[in-house]
Amino acid sequence: DAFRGKGIGKALLLGMLNDAPKGKGIYLHAQEFMTPYYEKLGFEAEGESFEEAGIIHRQMVYKNE
Repeated sequence: DAFRGKGIGKALLLGMLNDAPKGKGIYLHAQEFMTPYYEKLGFEAEGESFEEAGIIHRQMVYKNE
């Protein structure tokens, strides 16, 4: 909890996206309540919500062009 809200996760994610090969889509399974967070970073929700490990998720896609 001491590291929450400090932008560490955002910095790590943006660094990985920057280093990822261009021209390939990147996807992840986000807990549904986190979809706005990923959308702010350029991901788009794709498909319907689904349950994974007892938690509702959405597939999020980043078009790394």
